[in-house]
Amino acid sequence: MKKHILISLLLMASLAYAASPEKSAYYGDRFLICLQPDVTVEKIDLRSGVPVTGISSLDKLLSLREIVVMEQYLPGSTPDDMDGDIILSNIYQLRVVPGRSDLEQTIANFTTDPSILFAEKEVIYRPLYTPNDSHYGNQWYLPKIQAPEAWDLFDIAGGDLPGDRSIVLASVDTGVQYTHPDLKDRIWINQAEVPADIFSAVDSNSDGVVTPEEVGAYVTDYDGNGTTNLQDALHATSPFMDGLDADDWDNNSTSYIDDLFGWDVAGTTSGNDPDNDPMGTFTGPADSGNKMHGTHVGGILAANTDNGMGIASTVYNGALMCVKVLYDESTGGISGGSTGILYAAKAGADIINLSWGGSGYSSSDQAVANLVYDTYGAVTVAAAGNGNDNGTPSDTPHYPSGYDKVVSVTALGSSDNFGWANYGVEAGTPGQFGYFSGINISAPGENIRSTVYTTAGSYQSWDGTSMASPLVASCFGLLKATHPEASNDWLIENILSSTDSIDHINPNFAGQLGTGRVNIFNSIARLSYPQLSYNSYSLQLTNDNGDGLLSPGESALMRINLFNSAGWLDALGVTAVLRSNSEHVMITDSTGSYGDINNGNIGVNIIDRYGFSVAEDSPSGLLPLELIVTTDDGSDNPYTVTLEFTIDVSIWQPNFPIASSIIKGGNAVVDLDGVLDSMGVGSNEIIYCAYDSLLHAVGADGNEIAGFPVMLNYLAEATPAVGDIDNDGDLEVVVGGLDRNLYVVQHDGTVESIHVAPGFILAPASLYDFDGDGDLEIVSVSTNDELAVMHHDGTMLANFPMTLDGNMTVGAAIGDINADGNVNIVVATWGDRLHAINLDGTEAAGFPAVLSGHVRSAPLLANLDGSPDGSLEIIFGSNDNKLHAYDASGNELWYVSSSSQDIQADPAIADMDGDGDFEIFVGGLDRLVYAVDHTGTFLEGWPVGTGGAIYSSPALADINDDGIAEVFIGSNDRFLYGLNLDGSNIGGFPVENTGNIQGSPTVADLDGDSDLEIIVGADDNLLVMDISSNGETASYWPTHRGNLHRTGVQLTVVGVDEQRIFPTSHKLYENYPNPFNPNTSIAFDIGEATQVTLVILDIRGRVVTELVSAPMTTGSYRVVWDGERQGRPADAGVYFYRLSTQNGDLVRKMTLLK
Repeated sequence: MKKHILISLLLMASLAYAASPEKSAYYGDRFLICLQPDVTVEKIDLRSGVPVTGISSLDKLLSLREIVVMEQYLPGSTPDDMDGDIILSNIYQLRVVPGRSDLEQTIANFTTDPSILFAEKEVIYRPLYTPNDSHYGNQWYLPKIQAPEAWDLFDIAGGDLPGDRSIVLASVDTGVQYTHPDLKDRIWINQAEVPADIFSAVDSNSDGVVTPEEVGAYVTDYDGNGTTNLQDALHATSPFMDGLDADDWDNNSTSYIDDLFGWDVAGTTSGNDPDNDPMGTFTGPADSGNKMHGTHVGGILAANTDNGMGIASTVYNGALMCVKVLYDESTGGISGGSTGILYAAKAGADIINLSWGGSGYSSSDQAVANLVYDTYGAVTVAAAGNGNDNGTPSDTPHYPSGYDKVVSVTALGSSDNFGWANYGVEAGTPGQFGYFSGINISAPGENIRSTVYTTAGSYQSWDGTSMASPLVASCFGLLKATHPEASNDWLIENILSSTDSIDHINPNFAGQLGTGRVNIFNSIARLSYPQLSYNSYSLQLTNDNGDGLLSPGESALMRINLFNSAGWLDALGVTAVLRSNSEHVMITDSTGSYGDINNGNIGVNIIDRYGFSVAEDSPSGLLPLELIVTTDDGSDNPYTVTLEFTIDVSIWQPNFPIASSIIKGGNAVVDLDGVLDSMGVGSNEIIYCAYDSLLHAVGADGNEIAGFPVMLNYLAEATPAVGDIDNDGDLEVVVGGLDRNLYVVQHDGTVESIHVAPGFILAPASLYDFDGDGDLEIVSVSTNDELAVMHHDGTMLANFPMTLDGNMTVGAAIGDINADGNVNIVVATWGDRLHAINLDGTEAAGFPAVLSGHVRSAPLLANLDGSPDGSLEIIFGSNDNKLHAYDASGNELWYVSSSSQDIQADPAIADMDGDGDFEIFVGGLDRLVYAVDHTGTFLEGWPVGTGGAIYSSPALADINDDGIAEVFIGSNDRFLYGLNLDGSNIGGFPVENTGNIQGSPTVADLDGDSDLEIIVGADDNLLVMDISSNGETASYWPTHRGNLHRTGVQLTVVGVDEQRIFPTSHKLYENYPNPFNPNTSIAFDIGEATQVTLVILDIRGRVVTELVSAPMTTGSYRVVWDGERQGRPADAGVYFYRLSTQNGDLVRKMTLLK
């Protein structure tokens, strides 16, 4: 506020010593000792009144220093409770006879004993003071401005009350019901108007000051209304009414006669009839609010606090001067406002509140404001105005709040939000007509609980700058009481410079709401204390997994930066102790030293760092820590503060999450572009579609690769399929959209529509080499009943497209379901049919199967019963609330019912525990994750509940390489769940996102660091979680539909000596998965007994490794390549695998990812 000068630091320092006596931080009759870790006290005896421990040197000290009590400080502690060398059970409390003055020397003596690790004073911990006023719980605004913290600076229990009855706060307003139970004992008494002949009789405690309690006790029912109260003192028959202007401060013996409590400037009518009774009047409901205004303001100013009733006031213990400027018969405006201001100032008010005003400027009134401030030394505080009549904010100049030398207060809501009052900055030239000083400060002004007439319920909550202004005035009163000799300039500068910033909450009014929201604790405490706050932290990870982020299972050394606020005292000898109440954080070094931190500066524990570790099973997110900070300024009352903050434990991959529009499908993790780094190593990308109509390809660094994102014509929510569909050595992406186009996107981002479907393409395409020519054909389904099978250029295979009997919104599964040598395309429709289509356009025997509901959960294929012929069963969910299993002949084997909701998520299947039997997992709209075995029997511990409907398809992978896979699935409760096979949560899961997770996860090594990541799309982010452990995915179901070709088939893995069926010719199948990292399975058939060789070749035709070299009999076989070359991991790239028999060679291509 430009109208006030700044006070020098010298003045501030000298005034700091005028504060109320500070409470001791330590007990005066006791202290603590901690024994060395190798010292133990077995028993404490008492001999001649002195404790005896059996430790010779210690017992001598106990006797010499006359210790009368020695007992364990923490009775529940054990020798296992250790913090470095400190064993909690070795800490003892020692007491001396009260009144001893040599406690410091006694502690020093014990410190030198070799059996003692340290000795120290015992701290007194006090609760934050809360008054006992019955309506205090409704006064949200007092904690907001930190009034309780300010009160807690005083030893209230010891009789050192905040505030002072000598500090006078004037309510120049509509009058005050000074007989109100919550006001009557805080009413200002004009000492000069107590007649001399009765003064000593009234002053019952003979302290030379007559209080309102003493006046109330002295009077009787002079007015004859049957009630004795303060108003009786003003009755004509009262001995207080001697007809004199005894104080005569205005040199006019007839002007303010018998003004015992204040003055009624306005009187009864609009004429000139003032009187000495400032009682507010209540003439009826129509104007009750107007008449009670001054009483409401008076309660905020100076209500009796801690009196067991009503409300509290910030000043806590001040005197309320009542000045009435509304005549009794008025229902409208203020009358004699400036007269009332001048009266209050000349009568001795320290703080004058004006909760009224208008838009007109008066040079005369400005002169009054100047005189009150400069000559009579009062601080005037005024309401800034309540905005426009339509409830919107206004920057129209408002007075008297806008006058120079008046503190202008605007109003805020409970969240420091501004929305309806006046605002503005200084305008014009000081001293000139029309000058507007602007808003100086803000304060709570909504739902403000205070006093009203007892006939109206005694207490009501009102809104307005009329309420904000007396709140600030009451703060001035408390500060004035703490520093009674301070100048007005100093008081105002202190209040205005100690506010809390609110501009960030109200950016449209930044700089126009004064210096901020009033904070009385800051105003008082900064004169006696530093103000240390948490600033930031930095970590040195001691066992980093390589991502540079603090993750579960890691340890760190920590530096914590502390900031000492400008304008507060310097912090001397700062030390701190780190604690955490989280079960996931273990503190290994709890102490840190900072030295001195000057105000306005940051201090760092540069050398003395804290240490901690995070548990392996810690959740991702923010974990709580607290720092107990203490200064050592040489006094008995050091500053101590507990600072709470959090550390970010991240399961996120660096550079993730990244913001995205809605991602409903799964994703592909693959090295799409084939670009190699300087070491000749490629890197994976995440391929996904979102509701921004783009196909994205994001690298591990969070950036799109060259050529991406690719613009599609409209939304695409399907999971992309990835494969080398044209056998040219490069991968392509196939995806359909809601614009009915089926797109092929090249590795460089070139895009082409190869087919336009008759309906929306919502399901992922499936890729399969039906004709064995090395190219992959594309299977695509759509609404409007179309099943299309085409070559990579969009040319349809014979007999396709086909029109079936209903919409198809989920993908196809591809496999030879009945082991007859013909590959089937399995699809389900909204026509309640399950189809198994042969390439010649016919159905497999037993199909289509008639269902009991629409299918919106894609079928998968697996040899559930382990039948030796290799036939496959079909598993899918339906809107009949069931998960179904059908055999290869179209017969239902079993079903599992959900509780009450459809199953619209695709199931997943794998042999989770290596016992040779499959387990099946699926989520439902009933918020449950189901798990059954191959017979449809629920697994123990399942189903598992989530907090939202589930559209996500599970990913299954062994993330910790223990031979048992885990389940990962998203939910519309914003969580990604990680579940063990018994249904329990994996440590650190579930992981919370900010939006729902509808996408289906993938488990893969995204960044090539040999540990796994979990990649999943959400409604607002692409999430990548770093698991920080090695694992295995190839044997399970690590991505949507099981593989990047989205064929929805899980093949049984058998060894090279295990036969499944008896083929009639040699055949080499496509490896699974492909692309892969690090393992892939290779299946082949031997039609007759022969010598067999199976080798892996690099792109130059060199042998990488030999998998099989042996005579083999007729059968079907499968082997696994572990991705190694001569005992070391093979480089990423294209490889070939060659099956050699007496009939020749069969060769296929595969891609190893890193």
